[in-house]
Amino acid sequence: MVQNYYDWTGVLNLKQVTGVIQALFGGADLDAAYPGNGQAYIAEMSEGSCLRWDEIHEALVELAESYELAVTEGARECIKACAVLLAEHFGHSSEKVIEVLDGQAFDDDRPELTVLFELAQLFDDGHELTSIETEGAYHCSKPRLHEFGGNGLFIGKHVVVHRSSAAAIADGSGLERALSEGSLERAVQQLLLQVEGRLEEVTDEAVRATLREGLARALAKPEQDKAALPSSVPVEHWASYAFADLEPTHVMEVDDQRLHSGQLFLTAGQGEGDLDQLLSVTMEVGTNPVNGIDQVPCAHIHFDSDALAFSLYRVGNGIVLRPEVGVTLRGQAPTSVSDDAFFWVE
Repeated sequence: MVQNYYDWTGVLNLKQVTGVIQALFGGADLDAAYPGNGQAYIAEMSEGSCLRWDEIHEALVELAESYELAVTEGARECIKACAVLLAEHFGHSSEKVIEVLDGQAFDDDRPELTVLFELAQLFDDGHELTSIETEGAYHCSKPRLHEFGGNGLFIGKHVVVHRSSAAAIADGSGLERALSEGSLERAVQQLLLQVEGRLEEVTDEAVRATLREGLARALAKPEQDKAALPSSVPVEHWASYAFADLEPTHVMEVDDQRLHSGQLFLTAGQGEGDLDQLLSVTMEVGTNPVNGIDQVPCAHIHFDSDALAFSLYRVGNGIVLRPEVGVTLRGQAPTSVSDDAFFWVE
């Protein structure tokens, strides 16, 4: 018998896993420690864990009891009544939680992540959940056509973005057909539908209207309205962007010379302190050092703005590393299976 499956994994971006987060997302293999740095793992497997309304209801009742709230028999039997009780505890009106849960088929047992995200916003016990990211795939026990695919989902306070592999094929084929037939008018309509779809991902209607006007102006005068990215931007550790109150620790500079010399210069260094602790990279198309003939992608890594350390060349299935004259590589072998190997370029 042929079996169809759908599985997904993802993360909660938040300050910490609290009782509310455990109650709402605990059924999705919630792991507060992985991957860390402001993210908690969640997943649903077709033959394993899954989120269910009845289990969430039970967990919310236990949560309300832990707050010593007056949990009525109605709240024990109806998840809406229990949610209203919690919403009022966190300072929100019953109308807000009823609006979130309105139209939900609790008998189907499978809550939407967007609904759980909105409940988490109403029941914020210090978790500060900012967004949810998931990637999923549906597959079949036999390699049947159209029975395999994937999608991604981002849920935030301002946007909800969902993309599927089927949507990519539909968008691409529609635009290709219009252009192949020379129908620019239909191609414009295809693009307009895609842009409107993106705008619908913005949850605030007033913001959508403002964005629509801005897009119209930018498309009418693309060069005039194009925003120029500053060449020097303060940055911080990649995992720190989930926390809005952290200060940038480094600076990243980009010098884009692709149109003039086919080169891109990138430098990252400390914002304060030892300003010599920087890393400079030059990207270009270079000559294959092995045969001296082929033109291949190349990256030059510098000790500083002047001294070249080594170059990397993409050759065949591998990467060729060529140290600069006078530069040596010193390696440290792993002492155990779990250790990493290190190389110093000096």
